[in-house]
Amino acid sequence: MSRYLTKQEAIELLEKKFSNALEDHVSEYLAEYIKDTYPDTDDDGEPTEVDRDDLERDACNCAGGCVSHLIYYVDTKEFFNKYESEITDTIVESGMTVAEFIKDDDTISNKLAWVGFELAASNVLSKVFG
Repeated sequence: MSRYLTKQEAIELLEKKFSNALEDHVSEYLAEYIKDTYPDTDDDGEPTEVDRDDLERDACNCAGGCVSHLIYYVDTKEFFNKYESEITDTIVESGMTVAEFIKDDDTISNKLAWVGFELAASNVLSKVFG
């Protein structure tokens, strides 16, 4: 498994289609994040490398507010409603159950949207970085 890819390699791999609409959404988000955040070259003129761990920490931490379109409840509820089946499938495939998140009915769609996004991001990054 490679931990590093050049900026261009990461973007090219992220712009391919993935296994479901949720992963496609996450991959588009990550490609845009990389384009907007990473310079094309480093201080020595070499292609910038993208570190998988840094990307996952800095771009995919929903609870930390890193995913700007999933901060407010209205947005997370809309996101959950749009990707409900993919989120549920992703959670089940990870070995967790949806019941683990049912503690407060007012925020369940928020929690499920976040965990769905973060798990899908982890899946996408595993496919991209190997």
